[in-house]
Amino acid sequence: MKRRVLIAKALAHEPRLLFLDEPTAGVDVELRKDMWDVVRELKSNGVTIILTTHYIEEAEAIADRVGVIADGQILLVKDKDELMAQLGKKQLCVHLNAPIPAIPASLASYDLELNEGGSALIYTYDTKAERTGITALLNDVAAAGLLLADVSTRQSSLEDIFVGSRFRREVMNWTAIWSIYQFEMARFFRTLFQSFLSPVLSTSLYFVVFGAAIGSRIDQVDGINYGAFIVPGLIMLSVMTQSISNASFGIYFPKFIGTIYELLSAPVSFLEIVLGYVGAAATKALFIGVVILATSTLFVDITIAHPLAMVLFLVLTCLSFALMRLSSASGPRTLSSCNWCRC
Repeated sequence: MKRRVLIAKALAHEPRLLFLDEPTAGVDVELRKDMWDVVRELKSNGVTIILTTHYIEEAEAIADRVGVIADGQILLVKDKDELMAQLGKKQLCVHLNAPIPAIPASLASYDLELNEGGSALIYTYDTKAERTGITALLNDVAAAGLLLADVSTRQSSLEDIFVGSRFRREVMNWTAIWSIYQFEMARFFRTLFQSFLSPVLSTSLYFVVFGAAIGSRIDQVDGINYGAFIVPGLIMLSVMTQSISNASFGIYFPKFIGTIYELLSAPVSFLEIVLGYVGAAATKALFIGVVILATSTLFVDITIAHPLAMVLFLVLTCLSFALMRLSSASGPRTLSSCNWCRC
């Protein structure tokens, strides 16, 4: 009854453009039939109807144009007849009087298929071709000594085309990954001052306090100035901590405010979600590492012997610790539980 009222409200002002989103979901057979009678009448009166449905047979019976959406992207929009002619197929099924173990060699040129029981030969042909080859096939079947019991044809439906996945996108949904990444980075840059100031102050205080207290007592470590010696440790400590905290908070915050369900209901795989969050967390941690390195140059002279190896090691550290924390951050119940770090 509620569905009837909603449809009546939509039609009350006699719209020229009507959107129907799964109108027959969860309704009985009688209501569905009546509804499509109304839709056909509206269509004949010139009303433009945009229908979203999982019942592909309904779209095939009513629609003039068909659009296919997979993984959140529109893959094609075509006239229904053109789509079925292009991607559909027609089959001739030759039922035999007795099962055969294999297709005779004389019929190999027809590219036939033998059904599971061996009692029928299936021939796929193009109805628009100048010659379908059906007459020659039947003659060759008789010449091969096979007795026919029956002959039937079958036209593929729109559902067969869709389930066949000929046009489904099988690649990674980079749009979704990029959207998650951008959202997380935007949240990071909204608090850029805090994100930038905290590592700078921590590094500066570390050099002032420990540099004065210990640096005055330790001149060099294996020929390296003490201040320069502790820089890699400071960078790695901050990088690991930031990778862990950013990854855990990134997945916890949507759970806390309830927006995680929007992400889970979207056409995004778990792998794509992980790539988006881990990539953002690793980028944030890498940014902090670069800031600490730049701050360290204000206090000590630093020489990087192997810059490419350093960058590679930083990136791998950021990714591995962010991925490690994200794998165990799916179920934190409190914000404090997101911030642990064991080094």
